[in-house]
Amino acid sequence: FYLDARKCVLHVSFRDSSLFLSPPATLESYENVRSSKIDAVVAIIQHHTKSPNRPPLNMTWEDARSISPTSYELDVSKVPDSPDKIVMYSSFPEHNQFLKACLAFYNINTLEIHGKKSAAQRAATLRQFRTSSDAVVLIVSNVGTTGLNLDCANILIIADLLWSKQDELQLIGRVWRRPQPKQVIVYRLIALDSPDQFLNNLSWGKASMHESFLGKKSVLSKSKFNVQICKT
Repeated sequence: FYLDARKCVLHVSFRDSSLFLSPPATLESYENVRSSKIDAVVAIIQHHTKSPNRPPLNMTWEDARSISPTSYELDVSKVPDSPDKIVMYSSFPEHNQFLKACLAFYNINTLEIHGKKSAAQRAATLRQFRTSSDAVVLIVSNVGTTGLNLDCANILIIADLLWSKQDELQLIGRVWRRPQPKQVIVYRLIALDSPDQFLNNLSWGKASMHESFLGKKSVLSKSKFNVQICKT
């Protein structure tokens, strides 16, 4: 039950995992049953693909179609002016075709990697993402949270929240890593009055306990292991 509740936060069509989900055939059919999260994803991507090194969008809104840039100015004096590339995290690969169809209505080209693809297929997709000037959005699932080097991208959209803050830091670390030449912007999409809020509080609660444990002045902290926590 809770899994279905989590899925339908992205779009109401996902409310029952036993149903066969057909992607919308037209933009009109999508607009008849809109999703605030998908609207937010579209707004973020359109904002950052207009020109490179744009400031982040306002993180709080009532209508994702009317959000505006923040007054925060990025220091772009020492960063390349190459197009920004975007990584989007989706917990459920079975939703990817739906997402790709919705984004295609707005002329947004996407690639995807997930656990059902072979290692060779994933490697080919990553090469295409790194080199292509057309595909600037890569959708990743849990297979993309560890072990990947995605420093070619500098925008991360977390559409589905993760259970653990440590997993989230691992995901951010795919983009925010050496030799990243650009400033990294991370968007965490949280739907109010939904399971997102519970999952967000659970994740940050775990992180707080973890940091408190590691920060204790005890015999553990005096051991040979030097533990550092990098806060973003």
